[in-house]
Amino acid sequence: MGGIDDKPTTNVADVEGAENYVRLAMADLAAGESVGKAVPRPYGCSVKY
Repeated sequence: MGGIDDKPTTNVADVEGAENYVRLAMADLAAGESVGKAVPRPYGCSVKY
């Protein structure tokens, strides 16, 4: 659940500077720690079906 990163944009230039929540979660798990941002803020349209 939630956004994949902290940049709610489709601009390719913004992706490079984004904080990637998936990478952060994988690094936390690899270090044997709990995921720091388990449910980040979602963005975009909701799924209705």
